[in-house]
Amino acid sequence: MDAIHYKAKEDHRYVAKAAYVVLGITMDGRKDILGVWIGEHESSKFWLNALNDLKSRGVMDVYLFCTYGLCGMMQAIQAVPCIPTAVSSAASSIRSALPPDTSVGRISNR
Repeated sequence: MDAIHYKAKEDHRYVAKAAYVVLGITMDGRKDILGVWIGEHESSKFWLNALNDLKSRGVMDVYLFCTYGLCGMMQAIQAVPCIPTAVSSAASSIRSALPPDTSVGRISNR
Protein backbone atom coordinates (compact mmCIF):
# COMPACT_ATOMS: atom_id res chain seq x y z
CA MET A 1 0.00 0.00 0.00
CA ASP A 2 1.49 3.29 -1.09
CA ALA A 3 0.72 6.54 -2.85
CA ILE A 4 2.50 8.33 -5.66
CA HIS A 5 2.29 12.12 -5.46
CA TYR A 6 2.26 14.26 -8.58
CA LYS A 7 1.12 17.63 -9.91
CA ALA A 8 -1.72 17.86 -12.43
CA LYS A 9 -3.05 20.81 -14.38
CA GLU A 10 -6.63 21.54 -13.39
CA ASP A 11 -8.53 24.71 -14.33
CA HIS A 12 -5.37 26.41 -15.65
CA ARG A 13 -3.37 25.78 -12.44
CA TYR A 14 -1.29 22.96 -11.04
CA VAL A 15 -2.70 21.04 -8.07
CA ALA A 16 -1.27 18.23 -5.95
CA LYS A 17 -2.78 14.77 -6.47
CA ALA A 18 -2.05 11.32 -5.14
CA ALA A 19 -2.45 7.98 -6.89
CA TYR A 20 -3.09 5.34 -4.23
CA VAL A 21 -1.89 1.87 -5.20
CA VAL A 22 -2.49 -1.52 -3.57
CA LEU A 23 -0.35 -4.40 -4.82
CA GLY A 24 -1.26 -7.93 -3.80
CA ILE A 25 0.98 -10.98 -3.93
CA THR A 26 -0.63 -14.41 -4.04
CA MET A 27 0.69 -17.33 -2.03
CA ASP A 28 2.35 -18.68 -5.19
CA GLY A 29 4.16 -15.37 -5.77
CA ARG A 30 1.99 -13.83 -8.51
CA LYS A 31 1.65 -10.04 -8.28
CA ASP A 32 -1.68 -8.30 -8.89
CA ILE A 33 -2.61 -4.64 -8.76
CA LEU A 34 -5.73 -4.76 -6.56
CA GLY A 35 -6.64 -1.13 -6.99
CA VAL A 36 -5.58 2.37 -7.98
CA TRP A 37 -7.46 5.42 -6.69
CA ILE A 38 -6.86 9.13 -7.33
CA GLY A 39 -7.25 11.60 -4.49
CA GLU A 40 -6.27 15.07 -3.37
CA HIS A 41 -3.85 13.98 -0.65
CA GLU A 42 -2.91 10.85 1.23
CA SER A 43 -4.69 10.17 4.51
CA SER A 44 -5.66 7.26 6.73
CA LYS A 45 -9.33 8.06 6.02
CA PHE A 46 -8.76 7.57 2.30
CA TRP A 47 -6.95 4.27 2.95
CA LEU A 48 -9.89 3.10 5.09
CA ASN A 49 -12.23 3.74 2.14
CA ALA A 50 -9.86 1.93 -0.23
CA LEU A 51 -9.65 -1.09 2.10
CA ASN A 52 -13.44 -1.22 2.42
CA ASP A 53 -13.64 -1.09 -1.38
CA LEU A 54 -11.24 -4.04 -1.66
CA LYS A 55 -13.25 -6.01 0.90
CA SER A 56 -16.50 -5.31 -0.98
CA ARG A 57 -14.85 -6.60 -4.19
CA GLY A 58 -13.95 -9.92 -2.55
CA VAL A 59 -10.50 -9.60 -0.96
CA MET A 60 -10.76 -11.98 1.99
CA ASP A 61 -7.33 -13.11 3.16
CA VAL A 62 -4.55 -10.67 3.99
CA TYR A 63 -1.51 -12.10 5.73
CA LEU A 64 0.82 -9.11 5.68
CA PHE A 65 0.53 -5.39 5.03
CA CYS A 66 3.60 -3.51 3.87
CA THR A 67 3.19 0.15 4.75
CA TYR A 68 5.48 3.03 5.54
CA GLY A 69 3.85 4.19 8.78
CA LEU A 70 1.36 6.89 7.80
CA CYS A 71 -0.22 8.13 11.02
CA GLY A 72 -3.49 6.24 11.43
CA MET A 73 -2.68 3.55 8.85
CA MET A 74 -2.77 0.69 11.37
CA GLN A 75 -6.09 1.91 12.73
CA ALA A 76 -7.51 2.08 9.21
CA ILE A 77 -6.39 -1.50 8.52
CA GLN A 78 -7.76 -2.82 11.81
CA ALA A 79 -11.09 -0.99 11.34
CA VAL A 80 -12.04 -3.03 8.26
CA PRO A 81 -14.10 -6.06 9.30
CA CYS A 82 -12.98 -9.47 8.00
CA ILE A 83 -9.40 -8.35 7.39
CA PRO A 84 -6.98 -10.00 9.85
CA THR A 85 -4.79 -8.04 12.22
CA ALA A 86 -2.23 -6.13 10.23
CA VAL A 87 1.52 -6.24 10.46
CA SER A 88 3.50 -3.13 9.60
CA SER A 89 6.63 -4.17 7.80
CA ALA A 90 9.30 -3.24 5.31
CA ALA A 91 9.38 -4.53 1.74
CA SER A 92 12.29 -6.83 2.57
CA SER A 93 10.01 -8.75 4.95
CA ILE A 94 7.69 -9.58 2.08
CA ARG A 95 10.57 -10.83 -0.05
CA SER A 96 11.86 -13.01 2.77
CA ALA A 97 8.36 -14.46 3.34
CA LEU A 98 8.01 -15.62 -0.27
CA PRO A 99 9.57 -18.73 -1.79
CA PRO A 100 13.12 -18.08 -3.07
CA ASP A 101 12.18 -18.63 -6.73
CA THR A 102 9.74 -15.69 -6.94
CA SER A 103 10.81 -12.52 -8.73
CA VAL A 104 9.19 -10.00 -6.37
CA GLY A 105 11.29 -6.87 -6.26
CA ARG A 106 13.66 -8.02 -8.98
CA ILE A 107 13.84 -6.41 -12.40
CA SER A 108 13.33 -8.82 -15.25
CA ASN A 109 13.79 -8.39 -19.00
CA ARG A 110 11.02 -10.90 -19.84
